[in-house]
Amino acid sequence: MTKKYKPPVRKVSRDKGDQGNPMIPLRRRRNALIDDFFVNFDLVPLAGIEYICTFTPRIDMSEDEKEIVVKAEMPGVERVNIQLYVTSNKLTIKGEKTGDYNQNGRDVYCLERSYGKFARTISLPAQVDTENVSASYDKGVLTVSLPKPKQKKTYSRKIPIKGG
Repeated sequence: MTKKYKPPVRKVSRDKGDQGNPMIPLRRRRNALIDDFFVNFDLVPLAGIEYICTFTPRIDMSEDEKEIVVKAEMPGVERVNIQLYVTSNKLTIKGEKTGDYNQNGRDVYCLERSYGKFARTISLPAQVDTENVSASYDKGVLTVSLPKPKQKKTYSRKIPIKGG
């Protein structure tokens, strides 16, 4: 009489945590690796929903002989939530985009809009007169006018050589 082969029965204890199933620690390590990877892309996990990007304003920058103009698109950001900082060669835009992502007990199936604090520092192509910078905000577009100094600083000059 031949016996039928029966695979061994594996007992999985749910109260022992990682000891019951060898795939659980592997799954946890994989998830931690994925989470660590996406942190570098400003992606944030949202409970039960896939990763979404945090808000970063998109800019246009132009220049002429008198000024540099930076336009930043920030739909949904209120003017009072925007802060500007300028040095002679950098412009920093900071702010926060708030929203209604708390759906008051509703089930959320899709959440593509992004919210949160943001900061963006832009290197300027020329020195600017920091005392006369002006900014305006209209229909979700921030426009920053950065005038160039009236007297250009010269970075090179001819040096006379003394001697015989």
